[in-house]
Amino acid sequence: MKKILFACLLILFSVTLYAKPLIKYGISSMLSASNTFIHYEELNNYIAEKLGVESEIIHKESYSDMNQLLENQQVDFASICTGAMLYLKDGSYSIVVVPEIDGKSTYKSLIITNKHLGVNYTSQLKNKTFALTDRLSNTGYLFPNYYFSKNFSKPESFFSKIFFTGTHDKSIYLVNKGVVDAAAVDNLVYDNLKSQNIKNVKNINIIHTSPEFGIPPIVASNKMNNEDIRRLQEVLLNMHKDEKGKYILNELMMDRFILPSMEAYENVLIMKDYVENTN
Repeated sequence: MKKILFACLLILFSVTLYAKPLIKYGISSMLSASNTFIHYEELNNYIAEKLGVESEIIHKESYSDMNQLLENQQVDFASICTGAMLYLKDGSYSIVVVPEIDGKSTYKSLIITNKHLGVNYTSQLKNKTFALTDRLSNTGYLFPNYYFSKNFSKPESFFSKIFFTGTHDKSIYLVNKGVVDAAAVDNLVYDNLKSQNIKNVKNINIIHTSPEFGIPPIVASNKMNNEDIRRLQEVLLNMHKDEKGKYILNELMMDRFILPSMEAYENVLIMKDYVENTN
């Protein structure tokens, strides 16, 4: 009996000893959950294989929930919105890489309307309904708040009603269907949906385009030490050099990952300060 017990303990110890470490990859809802997992599951598996670890995707409906997980070190790294990054506590994260798309590491906010509304200028949106995504979104909240506050009046007084959709694809869907008159959305999500099926945007007019902003990054929480971050960064920076990595990047509509430039986020910080000081 003792021999059997010893053998069981030995097997259990061996399994524990050789079990791969688990890392957690967080994704916030710039897209709806189904789209998010379709696009990012292969990236998650690729990273795990290259690092020799097990990796679990953690999806959160709100940007603030993902920020909380990062700050509490409940995820190792995450793909988050540019706006959400600016609301993380100082010293609670490190930017690992940013994607390069069509040769650029920037993106824009689009003000879109349903074309049957007959609106061609943002001034004509007065007393119309408007969709925003999340209060920590840059393209889906911060920019439109800044733009309308500076040029007209605060969104809550300019529009007849504001809806928070949670994701850019939902905002686009609601405008395309005519449920909401207009919205502010991420141009990368818009372009992605358009490339999938032109019907996704067939009833939409783009009436205003923002300046270029620093693109949403992949950030690491303080749960990862410097060596872990370096290894993750190395995997991502080099994934465009192998066939499997190139295939995954192509699915994500990315060219490659590159090192970040903090200067690209300066105009977002300016908008954040303006909105916080005028609201």
